Amino acid sequence: NIAIQSDESGQFTHFNSYELNATSILGYKFDQWVGDTEQLEFSPSVPNNRVLVEGPLNLQATFKIIYDLNISTNGSGTVDIILSDGNSFDEVTSAQLSIDSQTQIAIDAYPAEGWKFSSWLGLPNSSELFNPEAMIDPNSSFAYFYPSKDLNISAQFEFINYDINFIPSLGGTIEKFDSNGSIPQSYGHKLEYVIQANPHPNYGFKEWVSSDSGLAMLGNKEDHQTSLIPTEDANYSASFYELSYQLNIESEPGYSSLTSSDSFAALSLVPVKVETSTGYVFDYWDDPSGILINPNSKETDANMSQIYPAQ
Repeated sequence: NIAIQSDESGQFTHFNSYELNATSILGYKFDQWVGDTEQLEFSPSVPNNRVLVEGPLNLQATFKIIYDLNISTNGSGTVDIILSDGNSFDEVTSAQLSIDSQTQIAIDAYPAEGWKFSSWLGLPNSSELFNPEAMIDPNSSFAYFYPSKDLNISAQFEFINYDINFIPSLGGTIEKFDSNGSIPQSYGHKLEYVIQANPHPNYGFKEWVSSDSGLAMLGNKEDHQTSLIPTEDANYSASFYELSYQLNIESEPGYSSLTSSDSFAALSLVPVKVETSTGYVFDYWDDPSGILINPNSKETDANMSQIYPAQ
């Protein structure tokens, strides 16, 4: 709509100045005056202007269609919005904009810590745009375009889960627990988990094995039960070692030689032998732990794993 102040008779007097007002209707906004704009007192981009009448005039108010753009987020993150008209909006989670097809909008998504950008929903297709100057990739956190219709655009953010693998090791097993004491189905950014190394019988736990960055995520690499707070992908294994047991070998008088007492590997078979002195004969080994293969033979083997048999 255009409103022009005139004389009561509706005439425009030569060399007089008159108010000139352009008002847009719903869905449009004023663009500029065109025609004999040199007679305007202010810039042609000013809708409420004044015009100097010095003769016949031809002025036309032009309007642009405006579009409603709703920007939102899903997950934890924000969006920076920059418009080519100079306006900008930082770190928004929701915004309602009305812009025209000649205003470029740039949107940049920023995930919060522990989250990652996933995709945009609601971006226009390139084929729908009047102005082809655009960068539109739903999987890129940054996009820009000139709108050609109303849009509902949403930045999608996902919580970061890491690929944490546990490699089987000789000598024991590994258990994992989340904060509820359940087996984890995933390993989220900076969430706390507990990992526990359980040695098999006759084995002991030595330490956790991983990369330097993987070990940095553990509470203590030398504790069989320790915390794990993931910040990246990692592989873990538990290092176990074979225990050693003390075997004490003694005899009553009447022997000439006897296998010496010592410490032996837990899974070993240790030859045990006694030679009798003249005038004596071997009777039996007193073996309350039951580790000898044949306690009735003066030459036999001791099964060290039976000192602490598996329960």
